[in-house]
Amino acid sequence: MRVKCVLCDNVEKIESFSLEAKQLRKRRKQTYLCPNCYERIGKQIVEKKSRN
Repeated sequence: MRVKCVLCDNVEKIESFSLEAKQLRKRRKQTYLCPNCYERIGKQIVEKKSRN
């Protein structure tokens, strides 16, 4: 299954029978983030929480 990251518009291929692919097919409004963007956003959230 081909998916597109909503932040960087990078097109990647994931296994069609993986749990992530199933969830994306079932809930169309759920968005896909590539591993790089997911990690970057995760770091920003941790930094933001540590400031408070």
